[in-house]
Amino acid sequence: MINTKPPVKNAERAVFELRANLEDEVVAVVDSPLSSWEKQKARRRDQFQRLAPWVVRLMMLFMLAVLIGEIWYLINIFQFGLVQTGLPVDLAIRQLGPDLLPTPIPPPLP
Repeated sequence: MINTKPPVKNAERAVFELRANLEDEVVAVVDSPLSSWEKQKARRRDQFQRLAPWVVRLMMLFMLAVLIGEIWYLINIFQFGLVQTGLPVDLAIRQLGPDLLPTPIPPPLP
């Protein structure tokens, strides 16, 4: 910025003008409504508050889908046998040990 004012003759006058300019700038900053940073911060907060319920709903939907998937997996395990071993459930449990069940498993029929 080009200074268009004539040069100041004495130092006291320069200090006085400098203080006046600084006071004007401080008053201008204090009197301004919101700085751009504060406006941006408020805008982001408003966006988050509008978005937050949808994020919670999506998370709940995802957790419900995981729960349904786990129940489906358990039903399939006990209906069709263990997928990892390819054995029926009773035979797989028999191999794991009878102490995993509350009642003992009868021996297989010949």
